[in-house]
Amino acid sequence: MLPEVLSSPHVVFGVLGTFAAFAVYIETLGSDPDGRRLRLFSAATALLIWLAFLAGGAFYVTLYGPDKAIILDGPWPWAHKVVMETKEHWAILLPLLASALPLVVAEKALRTSPGNLRVARAMAGLIVFLGLAMEGFGAILSYGIRLGLSQ
Repeated sequence: MLPEVLSSPHVVFGVLGTFAAFAVYIETLGSDPDGRRLRLFSAATALLIWLAFLAGGAFYVTLYGPDKAIILDGPWPWAHKVVMETKEHWAILLPLLASALPLVVAEKALRTSPGNLRVARAMAGLIVFLGLAMEGFGAILSYGIRLGLSQ
């Protein structure tokens, strides 16, 4: 029960943060983006991504050890050796990008600059890509655990 309690917020916050970043991306596609929505969605992205990062870190530090052993002893040891290692390193980028996103859209002068809108769009797109990759990596890890337990 405890692993689910700690891992579920990680997943939920990560998905919601990815959706918020997608909303920023969509908003920047317009010719006259709504500054209030941009600020709201970018702040939500930062908050949710940080919550996902902290919840995932708490899960990793306290409960991932037995799962790691199951994966490494199972038929998919690469799920930890490649996927989890990649997830660990890429995950550091998400809170950094998400924290910078509200700064890019904070002021009207920044928000209305075509160059800054491209930067915000690129940052939001990268957050969406990394968020989706994290979800996929998590699915591979979960399946690696299931395969290891079924042996």
